[in-house]
Amino acid sequence: MVVVAGAIVLSMSNAVDYEQTYADGLQAARLGNTQRVNEAVSVLSGSEAWRPQVAILTGLQHKSAGRYREALVSLAEAQQSEATREESFLQAGLICYELKEFREAISLLQRVTAWNADNTLARRMLAAAFYDIGAMDQALDEIGQVTRLAPEDYRPHFMKGEILKDYEQFQLATGAFSAAADLAVAGSTGEEDVRVGWSECLVRLGRYSEALDVLKPLQATPVVMVRRAQACYFLRQYDEARTMIEAVLPQMSDDIDAVTLAVSLYEQERDYSAGMQLISSALKRQPRNIRLLSAAADVFGAAGQQEQAAGFRERSASIAELQQRFSELHQAAVQDIDDVGLRLQLADVAEQLGKPRIARTWLEAAVGMAPQDDAVQQAWTTFREAHADLFDGPRTNETTP
Repeated sequence: MVVVAGAIVLSMSNAVDYEQTYADGLQAARLGNTQRVNEAVSVLSGSEAWRPQVAILTGLQHKSAGRYREALVSLAEAQQSEATREESFLQAGLICYELKEFREAISLLQRVTAWNADNTLARRMLAAAFYDIGAMDQALDEIGQVTRLAPEDYRPHFMKGEILKDYEQFQLATGAFSAAADLAVAGSTGEEDVRVGWSECLVRLGRYSEALDVLKPLQATPVVMVRRAQACYFLRQYDEARTMIEAVLPQMSDDIDAVTLAVSLYEQERDYSAGMQLISSALKRQPRNIRLLSAAADVFGAAGQQEQAAGFRERSASIAELQQRFSELHQAAVQDIDDVGLRLQLADVAEQLGKPRIARTWLEAAVGMAPQDDAVQQAWTTFREAHADLFDGPRTNETTP
């Protein structure tokens, strides 16, 4: 077959190369070239034997236009043909994931990997879907497959590091972040994300000098400055820590690490008034944050205001009980990937903790697992009404390795 000016034409022998036409159509669909896909569909429609491939391309056209249900119908027509079943289930799985129908997405994508264990895209999306429903062990298993299939990609190592960090398995997380740093492009936002996460783990492990070394290649962005200031503080380099944190605090006034570190520095210098003012302002915006409450108890107590300090400790203890409950539910959800009720409970506790974005994540997991469940839909509707501000703009998903 010969391609002239982007159009499909017959070969010199007037025979259509259907296989190449289909391949060209798939590539055009990935590039969003609607006209090129239509040309491929027109040619393939001339042969009944290529009807499944026409269904695939038609489904991709519907998908690109946002007509997801129509796309799923078209893709279903191609599921019976061995030549197209893998692509059909893959694309259907991607659509279900985009629709946040996680249970269905996992089922479809697992069919793909059963036929082709080396389908990298299916592995990536399975990892993301398992992550989104809190099935961390399964997510890590799929990330392991992605690292095998895409050894030059830093993202699966980064996601592994983030998951292990969330589990407070900091030593294991440092290994994943180190591998990601070796692969991330120098000077990229990806490298910054990796090194910032890596340095956080090192600080938590008490390896402060190593944390500073990890941050050395990065530009002095506010997030990087906070991490450097943390390491300097624990190395008793108080002047350097204060200089860095005061430079970025106006931009990081809602960052818990920045605020609590600044309060600790003020307390260390006996500037209690500045510390109390800063922590009081932060608590007005995040009144149920346990780290802010603990810092408030410390600085108010150091300033001799014992009654207020006791109040902060009491509130902190109450939040600690909720956090313990959240941790227990989270561990249960990791072990049971089918219990929708656990996800609803996690969302409820997260909301009580003043973390609506985390609550939204768990509610979306519940909706994706049981979209027809009345209790799930009621919880989702109630949440949306109570937190309309979280739904004002588009939400990007950054969990894909």
